Amino acid sequence: MGNRDIEAARTYHATTKHSYTSVRTDGHFLDWENRPMPYKLYPEVSGLALPRDLSLARVPALEAIAAGDSPSGGGELTLEALTRILFCADGLTRRTRIGGQDYHFRAAPSAGALYPIEIYAAVAETGELEQGLYHFSPADLRLRGLRRGDWRGLSARAAAGRPSRRRARAVLVLSGTPIYFYYRWRNAGRERLPSL
Repeated sequence: MGNRDIEAARTYHATTKHSYTSVRTDGHFLDWENRPMPYKLYPEVSGLALPRDLSLARVPALEAIAAGDSPSGGGELTLEALTRILFCADGLTRRTRIGGQDYHFRAAPSAGALYPIEIYAAVAETGELEQGLYHFSPADLRLRGLRRGDWRGLSARAAAGRPSRRRARAVLVLSGTPIYFYYRWRNAGRERLPSL
């Protein structure tokens, strides 16, 4: 099966999606008292507040990518440009309170609004940011410095030796909960996955 095998993706989607009947007869339920935390926290790291007044493009993302537009304008990576990228990928767009529970909505959708993806940025030194590895915290729009130094090379080795990553101004690394734990914990009851 190749990456372009759209029929396989459609078949997988059709066989694992919920139906009116499955939602009402399936033995799974969500234990709302035992929900996982919606954000990964690094309480020992204070973090750098990111700019909140962003000028966001009105161009659709795929159109901008196809055109090769640079979110930073082509020069040095600024903190505002990095913030725009991070916010559009996983930023907190709004909050609402329903039945005494807080619900947070992010820029990228997630099944059941559980958001199992975390974003880390391996950043080259800029005028505004020290070279290092950072965690993006959408809850308070901060970058939390985890490691000093240049971590872009490690990312390049992990990505089949792509040397261009060593020269990138920033490399974004996305991590997620492994599928078994993701299904059993952060996304329990939201998807009907085959037994493991």
